[in-house]
Amino acid sequence: MRYDDASVEANLNNGDYDAAISLLQRRVKESGKGQTIKEAYLHTALMESLLWQGRISEAQNEAKKTQVLVDTVVAQARGQADQINALELKTRFLDTLSWIYEALSQDVKSQAALDEAIKLLREQRELDRQTWRLIDCLAHKASLVAQSGDNDQARQLLEEAITYVPGSKSVSAFTVADVEEALGGVLYKLGRSDEAQKHFARAVDLKKNSDALLHRFAPHAYWLSPTYRYVQGSKWSSQDFVGGLEHKRIDVGMAVVEAYLQKDKAASSRAIRVGVTVTNRTNNTLQFLPRKPELFLLNPKIVIGKVLDAASLASMVETKTTKKAESLRNDGRNATRTITTYYPNPYRNWNNNGRGRQGFFRSLLSDSQNTGTTAPDFQAEQIVMQKAQQIEEEGRALAEEIRTEGVGPCNIAPQSKLNGFLFFEMKVPRNAGQMMFKLPIGDAQFEFRFDKLP
Repeated sequence: MRYDDASVEANLNNGDYDAAISLLQRRVKESGKGQTIKEAYLHTALMESLLWQGRISEAQNEAKKTQVLVDTVVAQARGQADQINALELKTRFLDTLSWIYEALSQDVKSQAALDEAIKLLREQRELDRQTWRLIDCLAHKASLVAQSGDNDQARQLLEEAITYVPGSKSVSAFTVADVEEALGGVLYKLGRSDEAQKHFARAVDLKKNSDALLHRFAPHAYWLSPTYRYVQGSKWSSQDFVGGLEHKRIDVGMAVVEAYLQKDKAASSRAIRVGVTVTNRTNNTLQFLPRKPELFLLNPKIVIGKVLDAASLASMVETKTTKKAESLRNDGRNATRTITTYYPNPYRNWNNNGRGRQGFFRSLLSDSQNTGTTAPDFQAEQIVMQKAQQIEEEGRALAEEIRTEGVGPCNIAPQSKLNGFLFFEMKVPRNAGQMMFKLPIGDAQFEFRFDKLP
């Protein structure tokens, strides 16, 4: 008997985490507290939903409660079927936990969770229905060890993952292609270019026959669509630098997609621009952004960017600069200068109680040294007004640029090119490292990784 919820799984597989969380919270209330596998499953699924929505601290808190439930279910399992279900749920929990630890920059704990999951999954290999998760966990650990510089261990993990593919009915062709790509990338970094190209070629063979780019997106399981990744050393990936910015390009024949990142402090202290160019080489229309694009900071911890609508961002820029300009004008209208009046001292040789030693006395000054009067400063006011006008004009120009060059969901005509910017809001730490950008087109997705944010 299955313990999972079909509606919850559909939302998770389609990436609709808002709907998944709402449904799960309702299901948790309905299930009560019985420490059953159903309850443990609901909390594990809630962990996943919170994690992939970027609510990392909430996912971590949920994990603490879920671990107790999962361990209890495993300990109480009786009979082969119950034990299989309990261990399967535990590997799912450990898999999710590894991503939470990675998001928190706790890579040692992430690898420990993966090691435990991989051990359990190897023991369940003959069942096959979890082979896909075993391959995913091996690929995830390979990514972690490669980031730490151990490309040879990453190679071994990915090669093991590929050995589980033949005969498996739970692994999609696109998952296999992703592992082949990753292995090719690791071999390229190890200087084994000829071997790398063989794995790149296998990945291409698995993806080249897909016409997902030409299809309009409809919700379905994520593993049934191809992801075209920028992989250093692959023939479909190239890069160059324009104005000091790293432009990365993926050429999949039917389309060429180029992307680059830059901060946009003029718009907002947290705004990031992603420059995007898409060349449609087909005689069909391509559906651009059928789903939201995604931008992730991967280290020192995972941060998920919030997509900003170009029109809303432009209005925000205008409002901000108008308020700043008006504040300056108010200050400028009240600009003053100090005027001090001195009178000739006819009694040049008389001390005048200390006030006439230089031949002058200040007849209007008190002994408290009140040195004069104030008057409007028209020159200072003019300078401030000019500055306010400049700020307002620059704000309008930036807002118009955002409106004009910002892109959103649309259709790219046959044999044409789309060029513009996507905008994200993200609090980026000073030591920000690798970033990942995902761009949906049709029923496919393009993925770029950048070493840093310029």
